[in-house]
Amino acid sequence: MNINEKAIEMFEQNKYEEAMELFQQAVHESRDVQSLNNLA
Repeated sequence: MNINEKAIEMFEQNKYEEAMELFQQAVHESRDVQSLNNLA
């Protein structure tokens, strides 16, 4: 499971702060469209 997938999992569990940190980390590590879209 990559960082972006883990962030989505956290978001679906209503763990928004943890998800936001992981989304930001995913964008920092890989500026792909999916990561940027999920951060938005």
